Amino acid sequence: MIDSLVAQPIVMDTIPPIDSAFFRALQPWHPDSIWVKSAYSFTDPTRIMTSRVEHEGKESIFYSLIGLLIFFALIRNSSGRYLQELVDLFFRRSVKQRQMKDPLLQNPLASLLLNIFYVLSGAMFIALLIQHFSERHAFNFWMLFAYGVLGLILIYSVKYLVLKLMGWIFQLAEAVDTYIFIVFTTNKIIGIALLPFVVVLSFTTGSAFRAVLTTGLVVLGGLFAYRYFLSYVSIHRKVDISFFHFMLYLGAFEIAPLLLINKLLLTFLDGTY
Repeated sequence: MIDSLVAQPIVMDTIPPIDSAFFRALQPWHPDSIWVKSAYSFTDPTRIMTSRVEHEGKESIFYSLIGLLIFFALIRNSSGRYLQELVDLFFRRSVKQRQMKDPLLQNPLASLLLNIFYVLSGAMFIALLIQHFSERHAFNFWMLFAYGVLGLILIYSVKYLVLKLMGWIFQLAEAVDTYIFIVFTTNKIIGIALLPFVVVLSFTTGSAFRAVLTTGLVVLGGLFAYRYFLSYVSIHRKVDISFFHFMLYLGAFEIAPLLLINKLLLTFLDGTY
């Protein structure tokens, strides 16, 4: 019997190793390997140029609108009767005008809050309007909003002081007070009317933005035209003033300043690059 502890003889491979260029290229450790020359080569890296894109969201505008809606909700819940009487007085001029006007004058806090709301809502609408018509300039929205707030405060403060001065000079204090009351009543209605347009315009673009903007401008123009009509009817009852003189006042103190502001604004936008 053959001893099992005796190792079997080692049979050498009779096929000689192939040292061809093809097999050398497949060996990862060989200097001529395709892996070393391409996949693991750091001597000649490939550079790919990419542009960095930063996404600018509207989170700040969204939270600002939420704050504006909450502010209006607080006014609505705390002064609901005041708002109802304000709307009735503005859209239904009746014999009870004086009876409806007196409660409004006796609630200065609600009046002040609605004036602040008008400034905020109007400034946001103006900022969206300017930003839409000056897309190539890329103005900061909050800078435009701050300028809008300051501009509205300045315009109506100067207007209030000038009207008071004219009423004192021409002995027309009652007529001037009536006109001032109509102006600020209209502003409160405008602030409320602009709120839905501001919400929609903040998150729309293209044709939808233009349609909503056009509707908002039409509503705004209609409210201003209605304000001028109420002003003439109310003042004509107290002062013997002709329609020509009233239109002369509107052209000099209402329309001309707006055209001047519009001209300055267009000049500023055209000169800014």
